[in-house]
Amino acid sequence: MTRLATVAALLVAMSGCGGSTGFTEVTNDNAMAFEPSVAVFHDGFTVAWYDLRFGHGEIYEQSLDASAQRQGAETRLTTGTKDAYEADVHAVEGVPDGDAFAVGWYEKAGEGTYSARLGLWSRAGAARWITTLSPHGRNTVVRVQDDLIFAAWVEDEAPPSAGLWTGWWNLKGDLVVTPRRIADAGKTTYNLNAAIVPGAPGRGVPTALVAFDTNVHTKANEVFIAEDDGMNARVTRLTPDDGFSSAYPDLAVSRTRAAVTWFDEKDGNQEVYLSVGTVGALATPDALKTSRVTTTPGHSIGAYTAWSGDRLGLAWCDDTPGQHELYFAEFSATGEQKGDTRRITNTRPDSLIPAIHAYNRGWVLTWIEYEGSSHDEHGRSQVLLTLVP
Repeated sequence: MTRLATVAALLVAMSGCGGSTGFTEVTNDNAMAFEPSVAVFHDGFTVAWYDLRFGHGEIYEQSLDASAQRQGAETRLTTGTKDAYEADVHAVEGVPDGDAFAVGWYEKAGEGTYSARLGLWSRAGAARWITTLSPHGRNTVVRVQDDLIFAAWVEDEAPPSAGLWTGWWNLKGDLVVTPRRIADAGKTTYNLNAAIVPGAPGRGVPTALVAFDTNVHTKANEVFIAEDDGMNARVTRLTPDDGFSSAYPDLAVSRTRAAVTWFDEKDGNQEVYLSVGTVGALATPDALKTSRVTTTPGHSIGAYTAWSGDRLGLAWCDDTPGQHELYFAEFSATGEQKGDTRRITNTRPDSLIPAIHAYNRGWVLTWIEYEGSSHDEHGRSQVLLTLVP
């Protein structure tokens, strides 16, 4: 089957997938794209990813309009001699210089040698500023609140130790809070996710929440959350130290409600779990009110979540059909599932690594369609996107 025929088959398959509006092919024909991230604007989207099409990792972005159609050509954001990986993008709207997007990523100069990076670009793809967060950092995550940009990353230390670092910047790229180490991490801490809790109007400072997993001082990887208001930091282990891996958490905050999702091996298989509660009760040791979302014989992994008003969307992938496909479920503000789980993809390639964001009373999903045995020139990996009402 040719690539165009494959995309046509995807569109046909989507026409019968409970409530989705179709697929948009975000990347060009020659892309070898991974780890997509989506920023949502009032009139469209920016999708960023890292790309190996020339055998060298670089960060790219593509703008889409409000109907999720591509606008203009893609933009290559990095042009270095170092491999650039895992872009995390966030929208910046309503600022004097015009709408923009912030991107956090990291670069690899050699084996075990990384640098964490942060930059701001106009929606047209013009760089406004780029800065190095740390010459030793990796796995950068970025969030924006009003005129502040928050970034978190992992710094490897003497084996097997690592640290979780954070810092705050303004929209001009000036340092607001000097980067500092706020938590223990580990060599196997590969995934950070974050959310911002706004401060009280006119006087309160925002608090950043960072979800991550580590096996430091635990029998296996467990889920932790770090709270950082720019002055003080607190770290709480959320999952019990039971010897079973709890990994790759994501979190979402909407007003007073919070949700945390991850995959866990405590039932003998990798299954997706979800906990929904109040923001105030989120950082309580071992107190997650957990609900097991998946019950398949395959591996359910890569879970990500987002609030859309008082509706919570959850996306993940599962290899029960013999390959990975993308799934979606909706939950109420108190964590009850609403309706059946929806299978979003039914494709020949593996559907992997979803990203989800609220949009227009629903959600936007982006992910990769991957064919190949490894991340090299012999495979193919394209970024796709769909809207879920």
